[in-house]
Amino acid sequence: MLGQLVNKISNRYKESGLFGVIFLTIKRLGIFDYLCAFYFYKMSSDLIIGNPGPPSNIHVKIVSSLEGLDEIIKVLDKRNTFRERLNKGFFSAVIYVDNVPVGYVWGHVGPGQHREERYGFVIEVETDEVYDFDSYIDPECRGLGLMKYLTQGFIEHAKKEYSKSCVTAIVEKTNLRSARIHERLGFKRMNLQIALKIFSRSGKFLIRSYS
Repeated sequence: MLGQLVNKISNRYKESGLFGVIFLTIKRLGIFDYLCAFYFYKMSSDLIIGNPGPPSNIHVKIVSSLEGLDEIIKVLDKRNTFRERLNKGFFSAVIYVDNVPVGYVWGHVGPGQHREERYGFVIEVETDEVYDFDSYIDPECRGLGLMKYLTQGFIEHAKKEYSKSCVTAIVEKTNLRSARIHERLGFKRMNLQIALKIFSRSGKFLIRSYS
């Protein structure tokens, strides 16, 4: 038991640094219904529109209705979750390599309130924004730069179909890999927030602003 705990803490330190270890320790106290520290990111759609497109064997397809559900679940079989998202009016950009779907990202077109599925707190999506969430690339296809092309297709759709001028996203502070990917894509880190729920009371708190 102790050995497993030490290994878990060691792995968390390697993945997320000292902050991740502290967060793991606090969560293990069991007093929070949820506790999430996250970076809020924003990117202007103009930063990526017009960039060179993908190679001929790679393309992005937009799924915005239940007719496309079977294509998304070929990437990851979460049929009920994806059906619910489509019924809520969310859309997905799906990336294909050699006509095989290997990744996706979901979008919530503003204005509106997006309730995070894992924790339950709300993210405000402004009128000129589309909220980027739950991006995924098949592990066997990672490292090929697919997220760049997927994000480009996602943003081009948001601008063309909905006239949105910027994309927003959140990344948990402990997810260093995802934070690096977002920043390489051109997302600007705006602030650090903590969302929590304890004793049936919930709230979000601004910890640090970077803008």
